[in-house]
Amino acid sequence: MFMYRCTDLTFVPYRNYWKQVKKVYAQELFSVNKVNSFRHISEEEMALMIEKITSSCLLQTPADLTSLIHNATNNLTCRCGIGIKRDGNSRFGEVAKVVVIELGAFTYRDIFPSLWWMDVPTCFRRRRLFKKVDSYLKQLIHDRVYQSKADEEEKDILYHLLQAQKGKKFDLSKEIKN
Repeated sequence: MFMYRCTDLTFVPYRNYWKQVKKVYAQELFSVNKVNSFRHISEEEMALMIEKITSSCLLQTPADLTSLIHNATNNLTCRCGIGIKRDGNSRFGEVAKVVVIELGAFTYRDIFPSLWWMDVPTCFRRRRLFKKVDSYLKQLIHDRVYQSKADEEEKDILYHLLQAQKGKKFDLSKEIKN
């Protein structure tokens, strides 16, 4: 459900679509030049984390390194991926947290396939969550399509995916595209 019927690079069957997506990933999203173009974001996030650790040391208060590293990683991923600096109150942060919890939740079907019927309440909850995630992604893509970014430094992975789609190098899944 969350992988859009296995249309992401990780789970898509080895066929033409997989080759197209892999090519776009390798040449346009994660080439050396593209990765280096995000270097300033990485440096900003690490500097911010070091600043928080330094201030904690000066105040002689304990620093929660787990939380600091978690926030820096999330901000780095969000800024490079979708151009949003994640904070604890953002809709993205709220949705992402629930998805991670739900993906790690126990289901009877995973352990005892014959007890699939016991997961019916879980399936309803996951469908609602999926609709929430899907709605968020559609809105994010819709906003991005009608927004122009002039500065090369601000072009994130979502921007490059949309450019690859415009260039007919591959097609995003129908669920996201609409």
